[in-house]
Amino acid sequence: MSIHILSTGTELASGRSRDGNGPFLCEFFSDSGHAVSSMTILPDDPDALLAFFQRLELQTPAATTNLVVMTGGLGPTEDDHTVDMLARFSGDAVVEDPGALRRLQWVARKSSRVKLESARRQVRVLEGQKVVENRRGLAPGILLEKATESGGTMLVLALPGVPSEMHPMFESVSSSLLERLPARSLERRVLYVYGEGESSFQAKVIESIRDDLSPDFQWGITSGRGHIRVFLESPQKREIALIEDSISRYYAGRFFEKPVEEMLHHHFLEKNYWLATAESCTGGLVGKLLTDRAGSSGFYYGGAVVYSNDAKVKVLGVSREILDKSGAVSEPCARAMASELRQRSGVDYALSITGIAGPGGGTEEKPVGTVFVGLAGPSGSEVHPLFFPLDRERVRDYTAIMSLYLLYDFVLRNEGSVQSSADS
Repeated sequence: MSIHILSTGTELASGRSRDGNGPFLCEFFSDSGHAVSSMTILPDDPDALLAFFQRLELQTPAATTNLVVMTGGLGPTEDDHTVDMLARFSGDAVVEDPGALRRLQWVARKSSRVKLESARRQVRVLEGQKVVENRRGLAPGILLEKATESGGTMLVLALPGVPSEMHPMFESVSSSLLERLPARSLERRVLYVYGEGESSFQAKVIESIRDDLSPDFQWGITSGRGHIRVFLESPQKREIALIEDSISRYYAGRFFEKPVEEMLHHHFLEKNYWLATAESCTGGLVGKLLTDRAGSSGFYYGGAVVYSNDAKVKVLGVSREILDKSGAVSEPCARAMASELRQRSGVDYALSITGIAGPGGGTEEKPVGTVFVGLAGPSGSEVHPLFFPLDRERVRDYTAIMSLYLLYDFVLRNEGSVQSSADS
């Protein structure tokens, strides 16, 4: 089976909006051990969309299947062509889905913004094809199966383009799709390595043992915000173990099987720790990362965005002497921010960030990208200087992620020192 991802929308093809679906779907199939043959973006042009499917149909020989996961074009407006285009492709009649229509009627009664007659366009489906329920929106999805003249099969999953609707709808049918994909006996790993770049990782880990790897070994690397995401795949356990041993040797304590914000979330909940944050240059990004996951109220006390020097003094209690002598972007200020926050809030751990995100404000001594991360816990405090010579957005993003890695490492070391004291 070949897998194709098709994202539709003139706003995507023109670059005015970002595709939030294609990368999600590619990652899902990749993580499931299946390669995606193509990822395509097309405008809202019914003829161009139909031509895409007709070309794929001609490329589907007997006893093979082409799977297309298509997003977009299922809304209520005249530029939503998916249903009509798929009807032309399959020869199936267009009908209304009773369940989706009832939901639309209920919404129309509750909201004056939804006009029933004009909105009915989005509850249309194809007669005889499977309907995928949309519990977060109004437009249902369609799972279409068509036999080709050559004896192959075209399998088309059409879903709305709104990611918050598409993602759960896809997850509701993903298991049945995977059952139809050919089984592959592969060892796979996804690892997150912090504080390392792509080229350096390749030189240290891959190049040094490349002669020991078979042609079937595959790997990929994605640069993240302050970390890299490494994908490994091989039919041989030996090769995966070889790579993992090399990563352990070079990056002890700096790699995980999940993002560090997820590791931190579960660890703090498990240990019943409480955390507070004080942010300057990141403007609350750390607080957002922490609260993006449900259940964070079980460990996150709260955060203060102390952007000005006056706020650092009045909210946290940083001394004027530190600010006058060392400046806001300094090791003493970051340490005082974390220590004062921990003392005032009564939490187990406190994290602080102060830096220069740019584009202005830098000096020869403290250029743009200079950041200090302060950490305070039961065993004391420490400060980590960081430097990201990047644009403003990436300085803030990289700092927020790296600060959570530094916090997680700090917590584990604190626990280790407590255990060592207990053993002695």
